[in-house]
Amino acid sequence: MENKMTIEELIAKGESFKIETSKPRIEYGDDMNIIYQPCSYLKNGDEFTEWVETSKRFIFINFPEDISYNIFEKVSDNVRRQADILKLVGILKSLKNNPDICKPLKANTVSTNITVNQSQMVNLMFVIETIKSEIGEANFNKIKEIYNSQDSTEEKNSKVLDKLKSLGVNVLSSIIANILTNPSIWG
Repeated sequence: MENKMTIEELIAKGESFKIETSKPRIEYGDDMNIIYQPCSYLKNGDEFTEWVETSKRFIFINFPEDISYNIFEKVSDNVRRQADILKLVGILKSLKNNPDICKPLKANTVSTNITVNQSQMVNLMFVIETIKSEIGEANFNKIKEIYNSQDSTEEKNSKVLDKLKSLGVNVLSSIIANILTNPSIWG
């Protein structure tokens, strides 16, 4: 039989947990005295552990991509003070009051992508300008016409290659030399 708790029930249960601290004391004996240091403890630690696991499961099922799961898990692994319990309850309250998913941030993937694309575009424009300056405007426009034609990709490649070959080995060598000797191509 399943006992599914609502977020309100999880919050209420979490608020019921209290970390208590024992007072220091000394027990006097005939031959020996025992000194007890103050310590913090949860009276119902087994219920607390069950509540933590139920809460993690609830967050994982209902908010699978939300950053709160990782935060809840991290805090729940090291509960030592009442403030830690309040933080766990606070996470549940924030999910109740603001149920929109807060996905973890992915650092700088967009700016890196933009930089790479810009760099590639600059290099491509340099290659195009080099070809245009070596073969002349008229020949460059003829190659553009071939590219814009309705032919298949293989036919276009063949026609462009034939056009470049017709310009001569010296022109092709010059194009390649200009491209390869430009420092911006090599990054």
